[in-house]
Amino acid sequence: MTGETNQVKWRGVRPVAGIDGIWPATGATRILKDNSQLGVGTAIVYTVPADTKLYLSGASLSSRQAVQDAATAGLGIRTAGDVHVNWLLYHWYYRIAEQCQSMAYLPAVGIPAGYDVYVNSDHANVAVRGIIRGWLEDVGGGI
Repeated sequence: MTGETNQVKWRGVRPVAGIDGIWPATGATRILKDNSQLGVGTAIVYTVPADTKLYLSGASLSSRQAVQDAATAGLGIRTAGDVHVNWLLYHWYYRIAEQCQSMAYLPAVGIPAGYDVYVNSDHANVAVRGIIRGWLEDVGGGI
């Protein structure tokens, strides 16, 4: 960890260059993205660019089911080959309803280059919206 080593010069918070998943590195790019899906399908919220790593510090999922039927809506992570890795937030429906959920992650969830964060619905009468926040750091050629 780099920063001021002379403790006599410290004023307030000790300067740090970044702590993996806790504190963004100097020069990190803040990310705030959202996307929606109406009906059956998948919509990409964000694709992590090459040679970077996304640190996801928070996420929100809101969805609405318009008919009495079984349905799901989710905010997930998938690989560059579209293989599902994990659900960040997920809603199940059996009745007409609306749900909204938010989560803060500490430490932040690290997502490698090429991966997608996406929203998904499996029913024609479901509307879903995902929002993510975090930061992007350069990893200089791979993770």
